Amino acid sequence: MYKRVLLKLSGEALSSPEAAFDPEILKRLAKELKEVQKLGVELAIVVGGGNFIRGKMMAEMGMNRAQADYMGMLGTVINALAVQNALEQEGVQTRVQDALYVTWKKEESLFLELVQVLHTSQQIQPLHYVLLKLMQMLS
Repeated sequence: MYKRVLLKLSGEALSSPEAAFDPEILKRLAKELKEVQKLGVELAIVVGGGNFIRGKMMAEMGMNRAQADYMGMLGTVINALAVQNALEQEGVQTRVQDALYVTWKKEESLFLELVQVLHTSQQIQPLHYVLLKLMQMLS
C-alpha cells in the first residue's frame, strides 16, 4: 500500500447538472477520503476549477489569456474550499494552498479581503459573487 497519494480531482467531478458543485457529492467524497486516511495514507488533493470556468475557453472567446486563467484559478480556490469544508465536517484536518497567494502577495490586503469574501458565514459564495466583489475591490 502507498503511504502518500496525490489525487487530482476535476472540478466537474464535484458538480451535478443542476449546480456548480453538489453538496451530496462533496459529502460522499469526504467520507471516502476519510476512509483512505484511516488506512494511514497521507493525501494531497489537486482540484480543478472547470465546473466554473475554463481559462482556455475564455481566451478562445477573446478574453486576455492571463485574466481568463486567473478566473479559472478562482474557481479552483472555490472548489478547494468546498472540499476542505466537506473534509473538516468529517473531522479530517486540512490545509488549502494555492498559487493566487503567491501571485497576489504584493497585494496582500486585496488577497485577505478576497479570502474574507470566500469564507463569509462559513459558506462558499457563487463565483459570480466573488468576481463581482473582486472587481469592486480593484476599482
